[in-house]
Amino acid sequence: MILSLFIATFLALCLLAALIDFETLTIPNWLNGWMAFLFIPAAIIAAPGFETVGWHFLVAAIAFAATIALFFLGGIGGGDAKMIPAVMLWVGPVGATDFVLGMTLSGAALTILVVILRVTIPA
Repeated sequence: MILSLFIATFLALCLLAALIDFETLTIPNWLNGWMAFLFIPAAIIAAPGFETVGWHFLVAAIAFAATIALFFLGGIGGGDAKMIPAVMLWVGPVGATDFVLGMTLSGAALTILVVILRVTIPA
């Protein structure tokens, strides 16, 4: 029950981040921080073991390194570079591939939509 509240709060923060990002094209640091922080008590409650939690942190660290590199190359924004590792902390190694694939396909669909709208709707 309590774990479900942590998961629901995490999902609500993800939704809030999406809404703020849609409106302002920024994701506040406090949102990313809370998303990452909430994993710690959730992991304590779920008690999957130190090894499993360690794999979650490793996946998040790899995601952080990759997204910071993409940020410095101009590929993604700073908020995205911090939100992706926070989400990867929650999904862990088991869900990492599905998350990255879903994020890639969603980004591609949104890019195609923006290109179509820019062509069809005059500025």
